[in-house]
Amino acid sequence: MKLGYKHKGLSLSASYSYDNTINQSLLPQTKELFWGDNIHRYTQDQTAKGHLTNHDWQLGVDYEIYDKQNIGIEWNVSDNTDKERRNSILDYFLNEEAMQSTDIFNNYLNRTRYNHLNLFHNGKWGKRFSTELNLDYANNKNKYHQETDETTAGISNMTVSNGNNALDIYAGKLAFDYKFSDKIGLSWGFEYNHISGNGILTCGSESTPPSNYKNKENKYAAYAEIVANIGAVTVSGGVRYENLASDYLNYIDRNGDVHRHYKNIYPSLSVSYNKSGWANSLSFSSRTTHPTFRQLSNSSYYSNEFMYQCGNPLLKPSNSYIIQLSTGYKIFSLSASYTYMKDFISTDFYVSNDKQNQIISSYANYDKIQYFKAYLTLQKNIAWWKPSLSLGITQPFFCSEYLGEKMSYNKPQIYVVANQYFQLPKSYLISVYYYFNSGGNLGAVTFKPYKILNMGVQKSFFDGKLSVSLQAQDIFHTMKFKETEKMKNIHFQQTEDYCLWNYSISIIYRLNQIKTKYRGKTSIKQEIDRL
Repeated sequence: MKLGYKHKGLSLSASYSYDNTINQSLLPQTKELFWGDNIHRYTQDQTAKGHLTNHDWQLGVDYEIYDKQNIGIEWNVSDNTDKERRNSILDYFLNEEAMQSTDIFNNYLNRTRYNHLNLFHNGKWGKRFSTELNLDYANNKNKYHQETDETTAGISNMTVSNGNNALDIYAGKLAFDYKFSDKIGLSWGFEYNHISGNGILTCGSESTPPSNYKNKENKYAAYAEIVANIGAVTVSGGVRYENLASDYLNYIDRNGDVHRHYKNIYPSLSVSYNKSGWANSLSFSSRTTHPTFRQLSNSSYYSNEFMYQCGNPLLKPSNSYIIQLSTGYKIFSLSASYTYMKDFISTDFYVSNDKQNQIISSYANYDKIQYFKAYLTLQKNIAWWKPSLSLGITQPFFCSEYLGEKMSYNKPQIYVVANQYFQLPKSYLISVYYYFNSGGNLGAVTFKPYKILNMGVQKSFFDGKLSVSLQAQDIFHTMKFKETEKMKNIHFQQTEDYCLWNYSISIIYRLNQIKTKYRGKTSIKQEIDRL
């Protein structure tokens, strides 16, 4: 439900949504551990039934004091409860000899409550100078409970895990823009972020360590960019400076405390040419990607007596450097890019110090990964038929180690996207969407091919006030991810079948067509994504 009200310079908006989803997943997997002269193999058939409920609220106020000044505030809230019951049979083999079969029942509950508040002021000071101020606060609280019942040879063993996490983000961004003329402009600004988070997790298994930690981050950033229009050519260049200090405090073992301090400069440059329907651009950019907060925590998530997952407080941010060339003329567009990513973050496996047949899943920085990406899009409207076709390729270049030898993970992914719209009389709209991916490497993971076909029909009534649509998603049940990973001394195979196929009806009634506006811009999008 969305509500809005406008009167002169005042714009009010409110929305509420409720989601109640029941789903089923099929997640069979096999792990082989090569340790010394022994081969430990674990096969596990898993069926998970989930129940997810979510409430979302939004309130916003945008007020135009006069033509050149406006202020506003927006508040977003969500309350998410995720329940899952997972049944599996784990078979353990040592050198191809069956050693143990365990029935596992897992009961999982995770509740997350999230608040985000944004305040802004936009101002124009004369004809050439303008400013934007955005202040943000976000709070995320997570409560976790898991019960794992393992039955081997008629003997049951219950493991209970409990966790609490809380995170606060404070941020502000002040941006300036000055037009020297109609053709040359300079923009610059300053940013500050403070992040504070803490977490506690206890586990009934002696082989899975508890955690009690605190994370703190302080980031200062400044940037400047100049844009010049010279006829049909536009040139822009900029630089961004970041100063980030992070502290990880381990209250269980203070020897595990980690302090990091990063100072980086990220330049960018772009040249574009547009004339007579022909568009070309060449750009260089650089950026940083920080680990998610879960990846940085040392909280352990119990799977079974042979496996658990944990984060890695020692993770470093990844820095990317990207060169991109784009061109387009009328019905076609082509883009190609090369990316070099330093300190690439991906999954990691290693063996427990206490049990040499226990596998720990975590995250690690790898020296580098490189990508070459290209895609071609063709799009043309032919009367009532609106077709588009995209062809793309992602070619990775990544090396790591498997069983003591260097291994390359360079298999490309080739994809095809066909999107068709048919605008029929009496306001009927038919859509057909097809996606095919050849599989390939994503880091050290190798995917097999997968595809999806969606179809839909939509009709409008009462001059567009009422809209009714029928949708069919993944009609042939082909959106399944079959993957293999060979890393260090682990061979991991898994199928992720989330039963994504569904049929739905959507009914929208618009009481009126008034559109409210909110001109604030969050200064913490990257940090919110890390949640």
